[in-house]
Amino acid sequence: MREICDHFGFRSPNAATDHVKALRKKGYLAENPRGKARNFQMIGAASVKPVVKIPVYGTIPAGLSTEKIQEKERTVPIDPGIFGIRNATYTYALDVRC
Repeated sequence: MREICDHFGFRSPNAATDHVKALRKKGYLAENPRGKARNFQMIGAASVKPVVKIPVYGTIPAGLSTEKIQEKERTVPIDPGIFGIRNATYTYALDVRC
């Protein structure tokens, strides 16, 4: 789980564990065989899903909001179906930091 945290920038091993559990629940990963660490088996062929690039408009602190002018810094590709996005024109992301 630490390697997953390092790769994806998670601060807590619980975040990696939760993501792995979600992938197993959705049927994308097979259960680990007993006694074998670091053994994840992908299930099924990877399908190509539509991806949109959502602009990230800066970093904001977690907690109470303060007004801040945002400028487009980068984009993050996502599958709009995951979040139920119908029109990505009015969609943006913020990087929330503790």
